Amino acid sequence: MIIRQAQKNDLPTISQVKNPRTDKLRRELEKIARERINHVKTRESALLVAEDNGQIVGHVHLRLKDPQHSCSWIEDLYVKEAERHRGIGTALIEAGESFVRANGHSNIGISVNPTLNAHVKKLYEKLGYRKTGRPAYLDGVYDGTEDWVVDMEKPLK
Repeated sequence: MIIRQAQKNDLPTISQVKNPRTDKLRRELEKIARERINHVKTRESALLVAEDNGQIVGHVHLRLKDPQHSCSWIEDLYVKEAERHRGIGTALIEAGESFVRANGHSNIGISVNPTLNAHVKKLYEKLGYRKTGRPAYLDGVYDGTEDWVVDMEKPLK
């Protein structure tokens, strides 16, 4: 498996990683991926993909300057369901932390739904992320389900 910067020709595959159930959702995910690649050009963010045997199996989007947080932020992290529990998420997070550190930043954060993603929250804790103490907030509504998240941060050494 390799972790690399996403390219424009990766856009259709990146949008399929989340297995969109409708064409409308697929188009929305492609639009988001295009916007993220455009942010990369400004050096304010990175969109990294995990590739295994020539297939993109996960991605992470990082913002060096997140307008809602006081540190760099993992804005989106996703690994194909069939590829989970193989260390891909950990590898993407570690590559993201290296990118942030290489760009002179000393803290990174991420949001997680502690109820719907309790196992992911445990992974973040294992990797050194800690709850900030700020109250949970509504991140969005996805497929009719409210996504209440907590923020977690990690100092980078």
